Amino acid sequence: MDDIRQLSSIIGDLYDCVPDPARWQQTLQSLCDRFDCVMATLAVLDANTNQSRFGAWCGDPELVMPLITKYAADMPFYGVLHKTEIDVPHTIESIADSYGPDGWEVYRSTRLYQEWIEPNGIESNFGLTVMKQDNRFGALNVVTHKSRFPIIQQELDQFGLLAPHISRAVTVGDLFETEQRDAHVFQEVIDSLNFAVLIVGADMKLHYANPMAETLLRDGSAVKNPANSVAFKNPLAHIAISNAVATGERDERQRRRHGFGLGEAVSDRWPDPEALERGLAVAARRRRVDPMLWVSLAVIVVFGGATLFLQDENFIKWKPTVLYWLFGAVL
Repeated sequence: MDDIRQLSSIIGDLYDCVPDPARWQQTLQSLCDRFDCVMATLAVLDANTNQSRFGAWCGDPELVMPLITKYAADMPFYGVLHKTEIDVPHTIESIADSYGPDGWEVYRSTRLYQEWIEPNGIESNFGLTVMKQDNRFGALNVVTHKSRFPIIQQELDQFGLLAPHISRAVTVGDLFETEQRDAHVFQEVIDSLNFAVLIVGADMKLHYANPMAETLLRDGSAVKNPANSVAFKNPLAHIAISNAVATGERDERQRRRHGFGLGEAVSDRWPDPEALERGLAVAARRRRVDPMLWVSLAVIVVFGGATLFLQDENFIKWKPTVLYWLFGAVL
């Protein structure tokens, strides 16, 4: 029962890492404590650039940092790792055997082994491939010391219960990070424009203003910001743009056909026509979150919550299979 409680607690910690990646270090330490390990590393690599998209680690910095900064590139079995199945735990012994008859000889001849593994008393590892896509590869490595008893199959089975939750948390977290990066790039583009951009909701509530728009709001000659709402001083302009925003909220294509609908009469009455012509770009709605992210979030909340509530070993074992059946049926 204690094992089930510990595993359930770790599963909850894993899903907490999705919205808060800073929690990965603490969660990796929980894995180390549970399986009596000395350190752990988690990395997602971009196969196109061979650069790290995400990384986390736990353990003594004097032990971990040389591995990350100096010896990681000397790992001889990357080709074998790419052939491992997602959610299937492995050890360095099984990887060396998969490499071929000379696997151990190759392993012991590397700088990684001679300068880091052997001097630090490293024995084996709980390894896991957590992501395998055309352009991304993710791996978890939880390392044991020689002072620890050898890894047994029962421990690999327990680690395997966590495997689908680890890979799911990493995958969903990577999706969220991609969305955040895209949003950051979008903001940089908006901020670099030499005209004002106001991003508002259907009710004209202000969500974002680029530097040019902030200057315009402070000036107050053409547009104001009462109660965090956008209000144009010219009443006809305000009505026309408010209608365009409301239309865009319902149907973006319709707004593109009709435009803002200001017309020459409004331009003639505009207190500063050039200010309008310089541009007051109003985004009709905020950037929407991809539907798959909402689906993933729902799956995490429902099934992760059920795991913590039930604390049942059979449920933990069957849950990934049931989820895969559901996804297969839907797709």
